[in-house]
Amino acid sequence: VHLLGAEAFWQQDPPAWNSDGTLLLITHEWYEGPAAGRSIRIVAEDGREVARIDQAQDVYYQRPRWSPDGTRIAFHVTDRGSPRIAVYDLAAGRITAEAALPARDQNIGGKCGDADMWMVEWSRDSRFALYSYTDGVPGTNGLWAWDVASGEQIMEPLAGHTDWVASVAFGADSDTLATGGYDGQTLLW
Repeated sequence: VHLLGAEAFWQQDPPAWNSDGTLLLITHEWYEGPAAGRSIRIVAEDGREVARIDQAQDVYYQRPRWSPDGTRIAFHVTDRGSPRIAVYDLAAGRITAEAALPARDQNIGGKCGDADMWMVEWSRDSRFALYSYTDGVPGTNGLWAWDVASGEQIMEPLAGHTDWVASVAFGADSDTLATGGYDGQTLLW
């Protein structure tokens, strides 16, 4: 019904509607030509752009996720500094909070990536941004919960299994969740 972009671009992450279905989150990646760059766009149902989060050279915003209340977007940030999770507030029109990821274990080699890599999820009450981490120094691998308002981060090692932790799915409230993992066998918590 509405053409959201006439120029050729790569869709890095799947588009996602906010909770009431009035705004659509789209990631754009242009790899060639004078328009090369990356951005996260928020558009209304009629195709009108409401917000645009442009990425600087050599900065990558990945896996954006709406908060359940539809007011913020959390995403993974990779650049030459330390990787982190950021939150963009639509009302403020800017990134309003960031949380550094745990220190990376330099003895872990590079990974090819998968669908769960750098995935961020929100608690149902939009208080916590959650992410899994598996590249950290000993004692930092597991499921992390970041209280966006206070900045506090807590980690759950998931019964001692730390080889690989998948993204999170919430139950009916913010206290119940499910996640998968791998520690020589596929596991579900």
